[in-house]
Amino acid sequence: MTDITIQRENINFKESGGEIPSEIERISSKIPATDEETTKSQISQKKLKFNVYFPEKDQQIYFPMLEFKGYEDKNINELELIRLAIERDRAHPSKNVTTFYFFSPPGLGKTVMGAYLASCYKSPFQIINCVNSMIDLDLLGSQILQGEDTMWQDGPLPSIIRATNEFGMGILIINELNALTVNAQMALNPLLDRQEGVVLTQNNNEMVKIKSPNHLLIIASMNPDVFGIHDLQDSVRDRASAILEMSYPPLEKEIQLIQHLSGISEPLARKYCEVISECRKAKYMDKTISKAPSTRALLDWINYSGVWGPMLAFQMTIANRYCSGYSAEEREILLRLAKGKGVKLWKLEKESVLMTEIAEFDEFHFPSMQPIKKKVPKKPTPFKPSQKASIGKRKLQKAADQLNLSKLDSFMPSKTKKATKSKTIK
Repeated sequence: MTDITIQRENINFKESGGEIPSEIERISSKIPATDEETTKSQISQKKLKFNVYFPEKDQQIYFPMLEFKGYEDKNINELELIRLAIERDRAHPSKNVTTFYFFSPPGLGKTVMGAYLASCYKSPFQIINCVNSMIDLDLLGSQILQGEDTMWQDGPLPSIIRATNEFGMGILIINELNALTVNAQMALNPLLDRQEGVVLTQNNNEMVKIKSPNHLLIIASMNPDVFGIHDLQDSVRDRASAILEMSYPPLEKEIQLIQHLSGISEPLARKYCEVISECRKAKYMDKTISKAPSTRALLDWINYSGVWGPMLAFQMTIANRYCSGYSAEEREILLRLAKGKGVKLWKLEKESVLMTEIAEFDEFHFPSMQPIKKKVPKKPTPFKPSQKASIGKRKLQKAADQLNLSKLDSFMPSKTKKATKSKTIK
């Protein structure tokens, strides 16, 4: 079996979502010609051609949060900003990588934005979740043991480069870029500059680079509020095509966003967003709390309000989550803000229907797609005392027959005989 070349137009998007197209799942292996002794080792040498993600058909839509004054004072959002930059770089014959850095708090949908762009371009994408313990080999790849031999396993960087060259377009999403150590950050420099590739030093110094006219979009996010984060190296910062500062959306913008994502009405969305806005003011203006709720947390609060109630859901998803180190003082401040907005008195009519449906499920049962009817135990039919005695005797007799014992009547006299004996004694 030889390597299979997949054309860009052959990507299949399955309705179930979350699955790699079947053509990409195929693997290449060495099939022995005649030597049976090498069969085991040769068949074991299998590898996935591209270790990347492919867009889901039901990919979540990203709703823009930012607005800029562009050419001729036209309003453009962040998606249009990225698209224009890609088209501009594509017109340049020697620029095949476009890089955007986003400085923003967590929970604003930067990863969703990258995946949504991949679905728009119908291109593969890769996600790197950076941590302090990462080294350059975690990004580039390494030799791994496969059976009796060793084989090269691509890291996320060469994987997305190879997939980009195959499909014409690729997207690399790097979460918390400034969590990488200095050495790991330096591994990105060749990809970000004019080399537009990486050197695999442990794979015979192989050079994997973006080939024109293919194009790679890099979206890297950084959270300034995370503790224990390394400084972004000047060489890495200097190689960015553009750097965007992203904050929480304005109130009216967030109300529209929540309506689209949760499906609730505009008045109810306004109530939720106003409470979260007050919580953010407590951090940035009053300085009474150290963390501010994100849009992701707001959606969690709305989601669980229908089954827990608005106040309890606020306590679990907002107050307990954003009190620094589980500070009782900050937690109490957040709860007072919610009570002051009358959250405890909110009535959610639409969600009450869902609450009624969930209440119908059996206790300790995880509901499935099909509703489960509550089982009603059958009431036992009442027996008379004489019937109970005869039933018990028949059960004992049946057990005695199975053990080949003598009949019960031989050593268990009936009550009538006992009664007659007792009368004769008297």
